[in-house]
Amino acid sequence: YSNHIEKHGIVTDDGTFVKIPNFFSSLHTYDSAKVCLATQSSVYRLDSLPYVFKSWTGPTSIAVFTPGQDYETFLFIHQFLKKCYPDMDSKVSFHLVMPRNSRHVSCFKKFQGLNEDCTNPDKTIKEII
Repeated sequence: YSNHIEKHGIVTDDGTFVKIPNFFSSLHTYDSAKVCLATQSSVYRLDSLPYVFKSWTGPTSIAVFTPGQDYETFLFIHQFLKKCYPDMDSKVSFHLVMPRNSRHVSCFKKFQGLNEDCTNPDKTIKEII
């Protein structure tokens, strides 16, 4: 895990964090876009994304802090959001930031059997986190 992250990430100048730009990159290039929504979050605030996706249709760039098990939690939330918002990949880029010494903690078992309800995605994301 950490070898993969450091191999594909960029270590900050002080050596404390690893950044992975465009971990999930938008499939569409917005050369003519005059405005882009850019934000940062932890996985514990990603339940607000359904509201953003309802009100903003332009290009979006989201940096997510993903230490430890938050990395797998983010992957699960991303997979769920793709199910609920099929066009998300065409306009949203996700960038990850994590402590360089962060250790991967598996948490996929806690997601088994979760009701992935796209009619109330913010509630489902709250259940995930």
